[in-house]
Amino acid sequence: MRKSIVRLLIAAATALPMAFGGLAAAETPDSPLGAPLVGNGRFCSVSSPIQGTGATFANNAHQNVFIPEYNADCGSGSGNVSYTSTGSGAGKFAAIEHTHWFGMSDEPLSTDETLCATLDLGFTAPANGTCRLSPGRNRVSPIHHIPLALGSITVSYNVSFPGCTFGQKALKFRSEVVGSIFSGVITRWNDPLLAVDNPGLANAACNKPIKIAVRQDGSGTTYAFKDFLSKRNPQFQVYKQNQLNTAWPAQDLGLNTPLRGNGNGGVADQVKNNAGAIGYVELSTAKSKGLTFGLVDGPHRQFLAPDQGNGANCEASATGATHPPSTLSPGWDAVSITDSPNPLGYPVCTFTYALVYNNLKSAFGSAFIATKARTLADYLLVALDADTQNKLNAVGYGRMPASFIAVAQAGVATITDQA
Repeated sequence: MRKSIVRLLIAAATALPMAFGGLAAAETPDSPLGAPLVGNGRFCSVSSPIQGTGATFANNAHQNVFIPEYNADCGSGSGNVSYTSTGSGAGKFAAIEHTHWFGMSDEPLSTDETLCATLDLGFTAPANGTCRLSPGRNRVSPIHHIPLALGSITVSYNVSFPGCTFGQKALKFRSEVVGSIFSGVITRWNDPLLAVDNPGLANAACNKPIKIAVRQDGSGTTYAFKDFLSKRNPQFQVYKQNQLNTAWPAQDLGLNTPLRGNGNGGVADQVKNNAGAIGYVELSTAKSKGLTFGLVDGPHRQFLAPDQGNGANCEASATGATHPPSTLSPGWDAVSITDSPNPLGYPVCTFTYALVYNNLKSAFGSAFIATKARTLADYLLVALDADTQNKLNAVGYGRMPASFIAVAQAGVATITDQA
């Protein structure tokens, strides 16, 4: 049975520096929802159905860990939390437009998106993430970035050509080579730059075209993958900076027309169904689809696997990572654990975030329901609990560092039902 952590959370939240981007001090949360209403050691005593949506990267964590753990803890609340996997772009849209109680995104909000959310200016579309004026809407509330899990992004491929046997279990990919593939510079599987680390590819049977598989939708997985590529491939800097951008240099230069799929599952299907395809796919999805994925080199030029046992090889990548002092502070868009200097950490890892308004009654207006707000706070606390975090490894993710868990718990403790 879990121990109540409320007093610790509220004390931590009180001491935690807050940055409300110029909001008045009177708007500081004064009625936290992150406290159990009963003293039975469980998180919840009231529960109403709530829906979340967004990052496909986070889907297996919600379906196979967070929701089952919430149901086990809440008893009568079983079945009251649902999550729909729609992509990080849709998750941002859902959070900012108040269509769901929480949105998930692997890509933090940009400065403009945070302003859009805080001032409730509206959101034109997940594709471009620009704000618009919304007549008659004047709700104001800070918005949290609450990290919930760590995960890795595989470089998955399909080299199923007759006679193309490269004599090893997994191909090895240098960051620069992956960058050249997605830039359209390397276009065939027997390219000498690939064959340097994979000698078996240097045969005529492997002289086949490479087909890059990418996301159709606005994607935090895409953002994290481009963030990784940008560390050692300067041409990706501009592509990373464009929020939720679906463009690739290979396409822009007319060198390689990408295969496209919605969500991690859509990219996985493109890789699986097209000989010669290569794509970036979240680990648990790649495993569930039966994809083959390669080793990627870190900054020390060692080749590393995306998985460690059943889980993501990302805990070392996140060791020493820094974050803003509060989940309400600016700067979450600068958090990056790709190409980590840790020699043991896989270089293509990312956090996935719940985007949640702090003043829920203010944010949701007439749609606010107190029991739903209570359910949301409980659900997030369950996801951040040590028992829950320890179970992420079994389904393809990684436990977050203690400092990220602490700042996330403190953030949940400040969520309020005040307007």
